[in-house]
Amino acid sequence: MIPLSEPETPMGRLRRRFLKWAAFGALFAALATGAIGMQRARLREIGFYRPYIDSLNVPRKEYAKSVALGYDTILADFLYMRAIQAFGGQWKLAGATDEMMHRFRRYFDFMTELDPTLLSAYRLGSLVLSEEGHDYLGAIDLLKKGWFANPDKYRLPYLAFYTSWYSLKNDKMARLWLNRAVRSADCPEWVRRQQTIVDRESGHRRAAMERWIWEYLNGLDTRDENIRRTARMHFQDDTDEWNRDVLHKALARYMEDHDNRTPGSLEALDAAGYLKDYESCDYYKMMKLIDSIDLGGQQEWIGSPSHRAIDLLGTISEAVFAKRSGIPPTPFDPDPARDRYYLRRDLTPDLSSTVFEAQQVVVSFTYTRDFLKQALLPAVRARMNEFFSANWRYPFWPAEAFPEGLKILDPPTGTWNYDPLTGRVASPTFPDL
Repeated sequence: MIPLSEPETPMGRLRRRFLKWAAFGALFAALATGAIGMQRARLREIGFYRPYIDSLNVPRKEYAKSVALGYDTILADFLYMRAIQAFGGQWKLAGATDEMMHRFRRYFDFMTELDPTLLSAYRLGSLVLSEEGHDYLGAIDLLKKGWFANPDKYRLPYLAFYTSWYSLKNDKMARLWLNRAVRSADCPEWVRRQQTIVDRESGHRRAAMERWIWEYLNGLDTRDENIRRTARMHFQDDTDEWNRDVLHKALARYMEDHDNRTPGSLEALDAAGYLKDYESCDYYKMMKLIDSIDLGGQQEWIGSPSHRAIDLLGTISEAVFAKRSGIPPTPFDPDPARDRYYLRRDLTPDLSSTVFEAQQVVVSFTYTRDFLKQALLPAVRARMNEFFSANWRYPFWPAEAFPEGLKILDPPTGTWNYDPLTGRVASPTFPDL
């Protein structure tokens, strides 16, 4: 019998399988390419960032309990997770409108009405309102609602303090919220210590110093060497800031009265009567009292071991805070022959206003010596060496190495001692540097 077709060879079977899988692969590649193309087109259409507007549509907070049907905390948790998805995912607020901000506030109001103890909701809501919508007062109102519901928790009033202090720059509001935070039982020590920073930065110098004295005395009771060391450092630094603040305010009054002209020196400022009856801290008397306690003479100094930190604080405050007149001594050395405050002479007109705002027009010689050693002299000497490398000689005068203008000068004198043969630049005030 004659076969109708020849038997399939092994090579033929392999070719047939290859063609079948090749056709299947081509079909898959075509479908995948089409799907990816459609997806990319859709993404271009809707944009990469798309606000989750639908998640913000909730009823008024008065209906929260009715909507929850008894599952208040469960619904609050669900809304909180939805908020994380919306604001923690690919969400961007571009040009927030009042309507959108109202929607945000209503969303978090509704959520916290269901579960007033959900602290994370207040924290997330304040973050969204302040950082994304720049509605700082709305964020503080939400935190205030949370504080009323959770008065024993420090976190919410602390966040309100943070927003008031760093975003609104409102000293009074910041101090109010920080005081509320520190009265909470769970308030950590590092939050309490921020009161000294707020007091100092807002101009309450005495209150800031008294807080550090209090911290130091508590460090004695608890034998905390670290806090005592930190307090001692602040005694000196805060006294220096206090003194310079007094001198800068007096200088500002003088310049206002004399057509923006400076008096030329602090001695002239004092002679003109601008340094009279200001409150200051007698640093050296304070340290003498502190040392008498710190060196084991506590009972001998106070007369009775029953006195505690509050009694010592009152005694020290009465002794060291007083009205005085004249140029205050620096807290680095009581001898004016070795250290004193002075009016800088190195400031150019384009730098004067910036430096004045930073309260660096009046400084001490101790500060100046460190500033010269660490910053000014290395910068000028490096420029001299660069000039020598480019020209095979040192400049005839320091200004020659500064084509943009010589703005780095010796602060007390406004000039340099310079040797053009060796290129050595030295301070007339501190020639040993």
